[in-house]
Amino acid sequence: MMWQKYAGSRRSMPLGARILFHGVFYAGGFAIVYYLIQKFHSRALYYKLAVEQLQSHPEAQEALGPPLNIHYLKLIDRENFVDIVDAK
Repeated sequence: MMWQKYAGSRRSMPLGARILFHGVFYAGGFAIVYYLIQKFHSRALYYKLAVEQLQSHPEAQEALGPPLNIHYLKLIDRENFVDIVDAK
């Protein structure tokens, strides 16, 4: 049976409602994935060891500035990388 193109169409949801629903759905999905990425990175061994090393050196904490927020990683920061030349 062919779909009706005009008034009385059998579409279950209007287009605007679909767009809104899918937008909210994808935004929520993105937020959950972003949260899970942060959670898994903060549980990684290299991250825990780095935080432990930093906490054992107060002069390094002073040089870096305010205290770290342990479970929040700013993943979209463009400065969030280590250059091979600057790595020691």
